Amino acid sequence: MSEHIEETTDQLAMRLEEDPDVTDYVALKTVSYPACPADGSQVNLLVEIGDHSVFPVSYAKGSYPKEQDEIALSSLLAQELGVKIGDSLAVDIDGSRQLLTICGLVLKSFGADGFRFVFCP
Repeated sequence: MSEHIEETTDQLAMRLEEDPDVTDYVALKTVSYPACPADGSQVNLLVEIGDHSVFPVSYAKGSYPKEQDEIALSSLLAQELGVKIGDSLAVDIDGSRQLLTICGLVLKSFGADGFRFVFCP
């Protein structure tokens, strides 16, 4: 099924677009990327990629990522990793290590479980 996920997502988006009872929707893609905090440990981050302006998140501090090298973490995850706004986090994205700057701490997001965070695609 995962090999057809983009096709399935497109089909669902078309159905939502045509549904008169649906006023707003957004398709977010959740992927897992390995990350290395400053302490040298490795964690897997669940990253939600997509247009978060449809259902905006609330920030305890900072703001939504505006640049490709920025990331916003949930406040709980930032606390667990011992990071804060302005810190860098090494994230392996599609086999390439990228240094991302933490620009925001998410207080609550649509469907948040406390461990998700926003990533600027």
